[in-house]
Amino acid sequence: MVERRGARSAQVKEFAPGGKGERRRREILDTAAKVISKVGYANASLEDIAAANKISKSALYHYFRSRDEILFAMHEVLANDFLDHAAEVSESGASATEMLRAAIGKMVRANESIPGYVQAFFEHYHDLSPAFRRKAGARSAEYTRFIEGIVELGIANGEFRPMPVRATALAIFGMCNVPNSQSTSGSWPAKLLWYSAGSSTWCQ
Repeated sequence: MVERRGARSAQVKEFAPGGKGERRRREILDTAAKVISKVGYANASLEDIAAANKISKSALYHYFRSRDEILFAMHEVLANDFLDHAAEVSESGASATEMLRAAIGKMVRANESIPGYVQAFFEHYHDLSPAFRRKAGARSAEYTRFIEGIVELGIANGEFRPMPVRATALAIFGMCNVPNSQSTSGSWPAKLLWYSAGSSTWCQ
């Protein structure tokens, strides 16, 4: 269903994979995610992000040329994380029920594994420039197709009841977004949606 990613899809400054520059770039991005999560994208200046990373603004430009590039890079981190997991699930040979359970578990725990990135994706997608928004949207559509493929497989092999595939995929995303949106308060534990894939709502 999903192919493993090769080279980065973003047209941003490149560093050797696994090298010092790439690792430092991710450290800066992790800190930027915390800044944006705290003050919002509109209020997070390059000076703020540089200061939080204890570097100068000119040093920051070595890794990112604009706030827009930082925000898009955050979307890419999230997309790569999800699509890499989708590829592993697709190649696992698991049943549709098991694949859906794994995908739901990944989604509800996303904000724990990469804090700040999920918030950036949902709250600041429309702050991206049109060119970056199109790329981020294409990656999102690829993951949506992965979920739709699981639903189609489950219906075809009799694991799931017949249901509208697109609407079901969107419903899954909607439910899984609840614990992520509430993760800072701890109101909605990740376990809440973990068992949904195995309930009678989905399965025969």
